Amino acid sequence: MLTDRQMLILQAIIDHYTTYEEPVGSKTLAKMPTIEASSATVRNEMARLEALDLISKTHSSSGRIPVEAGYRYYINHIMPKYGGLIDSGLTDTEQEMVHEIFSDPYAELEDIITKSAETLALLSQNVVMALGPEALTQRLAGFKIVQLTRDRGMAILITHLGRVEDFVFTIPKQVSWDTLEELVNVINAEMLQLPLSTVIQRLQTETIDIMNLDKHPNNRSLVNHLVKKIDGERLVISGRQLLYQQLSSSEDFKEIHSLNEVLNNHQLLIDLMSERNKGIQVRIGKELEQPKLENMSLMTANIGTDQNDHDLIFAVLGPENMPYLKMVQLVHGIRSELNRFLDDYQSKL
Repeated sequence: MLTDRQMLILQAIIDHYTTYEEPVGSKTLAKMPTIEASSATVRNEMARLEALDLISKTHSSSGRIPVEAGYRYYINHIMPKYGGLIDSGLTDTEQEMVHEIFSDPYAELEDIITKSAETLALLSQNVVMALGPEALTQRLAGFKIVQLTRDRGMAILITHLGRVEDFVFTIPKQVSWDTLEELVNVINAEMLQLPLSTVIQRLQTETIDIMNLDKHPNNRSLVNHLVKKIDGERLVISGRQLLYQQLSSSEDFKEIHSLNEVLNNHQLLIDLMSERNKGIQVRIGKELEQPKLENMSLMTANIGTDQNDHDLIFAVLGPENMPYLKMVQLVHGIRSELNRFLDDYQSKL
């Protein structure tokens, strides 16, 4: 455990790097009002923090920058010590933006989820993702395809909660009705009562061999269309361009490319968000176990009642040096309002 002075120095290094994205030296830190120590003392304390692998020295400067372990210590020990700041609330402008989410008395739950994600993305300048209610627990109860005309069909999907999704599609000339019936039979024989996330995964893998998708691209297109429809409204993603702009300012185009690949993989995102721990959780860099996200952090918040079917999960994905305290304040503020909305929504069901 660090001393109070060491924690204040580590906090100052992280806050400085978060704001300016540049190393900070002992002279700059010694001038900060929260650190009552000489430059020499600060330098000695920084050496101890470096020995503990919480900060590192850059090659081009005598200053220090935080590393992954330093961010983890900040989240686990420094933020709780100054936790009162988390509960201090949003600014007036931020609070107005949050209240605007719930201003329409006729808004549907899906609209509230989308607006919440958009607002949190705008306030945080990061990518925000939301899994809607029942997204993690909804199971497949039935699937069928109805022929409308010679070249038009309607796919109908039913969940165990009675939710019905349907869409009309054009049948490519190369796809026969026998193929469609085979797909329906496979789904109803092998995938009923499975979570939709599992159905999506199996449609993308097992049906490749069953329907000879590698040999018939049109069949693959049909399955991909079904997958997108099933996955459709379950996952909301906002703020891509906001985060890309952040990364482009540092000319980190490789990071943007890797991030774009991850954000296009909805099943991966759902898996990353599907932690069932209550409250606000943060995973940093290698903790995400995704090489393409090793310089990113993911903050997830479980929102809702104890009845899992009505839980929401929100996640903020941003750079490893995101301002964690501010992110927690924003997530906490929107989370509180959403909990109140969900309590009212639940009472009307």
